[in-house]
Amino acid sequence: MFLFATTGLLIILCFAFLQPKVNPGLANLIGDAKIAVQIDFYPNWQNPGQLGYPKRDDGQTVTSNTYEQVAWATAGSRAILGYPAGVGILSYPFAIHANRPANMLTGQGASGIATHSGWVELGLAFGLPILVLILAHY
Repeated sequence: MFLFATTGLLIILCFAFLQPKVNPGLANLIGDAKIAVQIDFYPNWQNPGQLGYPKRDDGQTVTSNTYEQVAWATAGSRAILGYPAGVGILSYPFAIHANRPANMLTGQGASGIATHSGWVELGLAFGLPILVLILAHY
């Protein structure tokens, strides 16, 4: 049993040390998230193709996937608080939400926008009541 536990711990430690080499964005995860939650100061998340990505204090560009996911989830969470009833549709609810960003590309030919969080999507679609009911179940 001791040998099994030790082997498992060594495998986990090996992956923990090797993962930042494979995915360098993990080293800057917290710093990128701190920038991403400032959606009013850094509006780049609305159209990174046109606006590019913001830079960290060290001059390096933020990791794109971390920045976008956290920024969209922040914007979606803010929209839920601004319109807690939800829109009633689960298929890309942010595109038809009353508090969606003004610069969001919607309409014909625009791809759907997801907040990268199932909880935020549920809140946008069905509002705070469904989130409260789901979380009250636990």
